[in-house]
This record gives sequence, structure tokens and C-alpha cells, in this order.
Amino acid sequence: MGNLYNDLNDEELMMMYVNNDAQAFRVLFERHSPKVYGYIYKKIQNQEKAQDLLQTAFLKLHENKDKYKSDFPFLNWFFVIIRNTIIDDIRKNKIKWTELKDSIPSPETISTPDITPHIQSAPEAYREALYLRYVEDKDFSEIAQKLNTSEANIRKKMSRGIEYIKQKMKGGAS
Repeated sequence: MGNLYNDLNDEELMMMYVNNDAQAFRVLFERHSPKVYGYIYKKIQNQEKAQDLLQTAFLKLHENKDKYKSDFPFLNWFFVIIRNTIIDDIRKNKIKWTELKDSIPSPETISTPDITPHIQSAPEAYREALYLRYVEDKDFSEIAQKLNTSEANIRKKMSRGIEYIKQKMKGGAS
């Protein structure tokens, strides 16, 4: 009897399950639970949670079996249920915004190193471009226009100037 079921495609099995054939459900479960588990695990990276969501997805398949239409590929229909199960779980377990908001530092409390002294000590070829970019917050086209050169040349100067500053901050440049 099991062999007959194993020879059926997913759509045929699902239609049999819609008509309350429990064996058809067992075959669908055995056939697809490893790949469904793998898909869920890949998304959430937690074995226990993936097992729970696997069970929930098959439960939702059962609850929605009467909505299945045989002209839809079974796996496509089922993976919509699986994806929605994952999304629902994420939404349900999401940290409340107020808790999250309280744990995010404000920009004023984040300290970043002041690179202005390093810009001022950079070689003249990079200094003005770096200053315009990082102190005056100009974009590359504005800097190129002000220094009467191409954007490509400015990007090259910026790259070299940034590398100089990195070395200086590590104690390597003089």
C-alpha cells in the first residue's frame, strides 16, 4: 500500500489528503520534511526553533488543506505557507521597539577618532581633497570642481590619502 503512495506525485497526494487520506499526508511529510527543515534552519540558524517551525508549517498545511487547488504545484503552495510561518514567528518574537530603542546608542554617545590632525599632517597632494571631503563634507564632484581636476583623480587622491592616514594612525607613517 505504501508503494502505491510513493509512486504518486505531490499534487495527487495532496488531493488525496484533502479528501482525508491520512496515509497521503504521511508520505508528503516523509518526502518533504527534511528539505523543509533544511530551508527553515538555513533561515533561522536554530535547530530547536527549526523543528518547532517545521511542525507548525505542517500543522498549517493541515489547517489549510481545503484551500489547496490541484492546478497549483504543491511545493510552491506549501513553501508559501512555510515562508509565512517563518515570518509570523519572527514578527511574534521580535524585540519590542521600545526595548530596542533604549538599547541603541545615540550618535552623540558614539566616539569616533578625530582625523583632522591626521588630515593636516597628510602630504599636500592629498590634504585639501581629504579636508574638503571629511571636514567640509563635500562630494567628489564638488571637490573635483573646486580643485579643477577630474573625479577619478580625486578618488585616487582620496584613496591614497586614506591609506596614508590609516598608516599614520597605526604608527607606521611619518
